[in-house]
Amino acid sequence: DNAGNHSTITGSTFTNNTAGQNGGAVYNKGTLAVDNSDFDNNTAQYGGGFFNETGATANLGENLSFTNNTAQKNGGGVYNYTGATMTIGNNAYFSGNKAVEAAGGAVQNMGNLTLGDNITFENNSAAWGGAAVYGGSRAGESSSTTIGDNAIFRNNSLTNTGTDEVAVGGAIFVENDEGGNANFTLGSNSYFENNSANEGGAVYLKDAIAANVGSGATFVNNSAAKTGGALYTMSDVTLTDATFANNSAGQQGGAIYATENLTIAADQKDVIFSGNSAADGGDIYMAGDAGKELNMSIGDDKSVVISGGVSGANKYNMNVSGTGTLNLQSYIKNADITVNDMSTLWLNNGSQVSGNNNTITLNDGTELLTINNRLDNFEDGLFTVNGEVSLGVDADIASGTADHFGAINCGQDGKIVIE
Repeated sequence: DNAGNHSTITGSTFTNNTAGQNGGAVYNKGTLAVDNSDFDNNTAQYGGGFFNETGATANLGENLSFTNNTAQKNGGGVYNYTGATMTIGNNAYFSGNKAVEAAGGAVQNMGNLTLGDNITFENNSAAWGGAAVYGGSRAGESSSTTIGDNAIFRNNSLTNTGTDEVAVGGAIFVENDEGGNANFTLGSNSYFENNSANEGGAVYLKDAIAANVGSGATFVNNSAAKTGGALYTMSDVTLTDATFANNSAGQQGGAIYATENLTIAADQKDVIFSGNSAADGGDIYMAGDAGKELNMSIGDDKSVVISGGVSGANKYNMNVSGTGTLNLQSYIKNADITVNDMSTLWLNNGSQVSGNNNTITLNDGTELLTINNRLDNFEDGLFTVNGEVSLGVDADIASGTADHFGAINCGQDGKIVIE
């Protein structure tokens, strides 16, 4: 118990300690620095390894490990409380920590927390939220959860496994708890593998939090029993140079389930959705009110590849911009699609665009590539070409054959307009 003091701990191991309430190994109420230390198999109600109290400051240096610590309630490894400040340096390792009845299996943050680069979270668990990291804020309070570059989240899971149970954010759960103001920043090149929950297999962003996700995130083999196999977001989010592979959801959004505006940006590399699956929206499901934006911002010679399908509960706007290519290898449902700038819409082999009263608009300078695809159940839809647009059709000159562009069940008011 460090109460109001300026203390330093170096090269220590905290093992098999128990507290009846807060901080199984360390309960900090003052200013404390900890370097090159290990926290293993400690237990408390809150903050199994370390509890940082309101008004306290904890500077935890590099190369710390938190393993097999347990909180009966919140923060199996670390609990940074409301109004507290904590920094955890590079190369920290969190494994096997658990929050038995609540959230924050490895880390619970209600204050201001900064995690350094190259942090690893694996095999942590919580009952209902954020098996690796939980970030929240209470009414009238602000919090900030910042995770550095190259973070790894692997095999984190929630124990409320029944499909009617609350189990959100297999690795990360951030929310405005009780009307507070939570901020979340995730650095570049994060990696999420084999995390699981009922909703948001890897990440769940609840409420209108301020969320910033760095470029190059990779989501592989994450799963949700219901929605959002990799990501469930209720906040506006931009994902740049991300990869989504083999994520799954039992209902909607095999990779992403979004209730607000979503931007997918291919800047330095292609953004590829591959092997993701769900009953609807294998890659992306737009669950918000009508008029939400799904923006595809694609750089020169770059592509966004959709192979598992995009769908929505209501009509949403898909805006394609930049100088690259949206490569559709599956379906798009319920979207008004607008292609802008010098971008290309590639309706690849077997792809489908469907929806009632929906539109496809190709603006001046864009390109449409078509290979054996169709407008399917495009009831009363409107296909508009504005200005000079290039049309590419795959043709075999030697055999005298060409691929086709079909329109099925377009209704008597369906139109193709070229202006």
